[in-house]
Amino acid sequence: FLDVKKNSWEYPYVESAKPYLTGFRTAAGDYFKPSLPTVREDMAVALVNALGYLNDPVDLGILDQFADKDQISPNLRKHVALSVKYGLIVGKPKNGRLVFDPQGNLTRAEAAVLIKRAFEKNEEKVTYDEEKVTYDPETGYVYERPIIELKMENNAHVLRWNKIDSPRLIGYIVSASRDDSSVSYPDNGFLYRISDVNRTYAVIDNSTKYSNGDFGGYFINGEQYYFSVTAVYGDRMVAGNTIRCKYVGEDSPELFPAPQVNAVYEDGKLVVKWNRLDSPLLTEYRVVISEKNEKPVYPANGYYDMAYDKDTTSVVIDPAKQYHGGDFEKLTYAKEYYISVTAVYGSKYVAGNAVKVLYLINDQQPDRRIQSGRQQKG
Repeated sequence: FLDVKKNSWEYPYVESAKPYLTGFRTAAGDYFKPSLPTVREDMAVALVNALGYLNDPVDLGILDQFADKDQISPNLRKHVALSVKYGLIVGKPKNGRLVFDPQGNLTRAEAAVLIKRAFEKNEEKVTYDEEKVTYDPETGYVYERPIIELKMENNAHVLRWNKIDSPRLIGYIVSASRDDSSVSYPDNGFLYRISDVNRTYAVIDNSTKYSNGDFGGYFINGEQYYFSVTAVYGDRMVAGNTIRCKYVGEDSPELFPAPQVNAVYEDGKLVVKWNRLDSPLLTEYRVVISEKNEKPVYPANGYYDMAYDKDTTSVVIDPAKQYHGGDFEKLTYAKEYYISVTAVYGSKYVAGNAVKVLYLINDQQPDRRIQSGRQQKG
């Protein structure tokens, strides 16, 4: 780095940590900018993620030793606790009390010391996600990272990033995750693979099904997601920063499938059956019967039974059970009815097909000749 002199105190630390840090590339050369501040809790996140400690167990009570523990961002408390557990970042005295100072600034030179300390414990090489470039320690080649921003443009989410000018660049991959705050490809799958190296934007919507993600293939309106862009080079992939936002847009029709309904007589009983629906938005099924409506649907035509278990795919019609809100009071022997199943997706109702059934269950004198929907000859 042009601004880190060999006779400066930070030089050996910066040089040792350079494979894990990023710098600022200009036409004049590469700079480290050692005096720029970073935040202590953010550095805790970087160190814990880089060392692979995030899934390690930790008692958050370890933070009780700090008088300012409530100033630690709630979603970063585990990272900070792990950094304290492993001695990566320690507290400091202030007015006679021990504080962590989560929002306190670190100079980039001090950050280099922390990273060097961390990698004395673990020699695996990683990169720090919040900067603009990363270095290959063997060749010295600079790999620029995508720096993304996400905005609403014409009622759509548009992800934009900086144009990377590199002869090694092959393209970009847009990725998302519901739960992983360190989004990258291939770990988190992809929404788009972009081979045009001059393209620097992507529209986030449900026009394309997501591949290999941790959610059901489509974004759900109102849900929170993490987004990032990975730059694909000929010899490596470099993930950019991560942005979290609430998806606001149309839900995919595939999230609201309709049941396929059938009704059969089995062992003298009328059984309504349907296929299992696999949707993260499904909350329940409602079995609907109507005497007059050829396409009954809940709630307009009431319901006979409900099932909250997504794995439930059949209901036996019990003549003694009361119907709720229908156009009849009680199922009557030898009458025809229309039967369907409505899938309930929160406030959205999707009715399956309706089947016309001649009701042949006599609750007064059960007709034991009924087998599989046909009367047996005596």
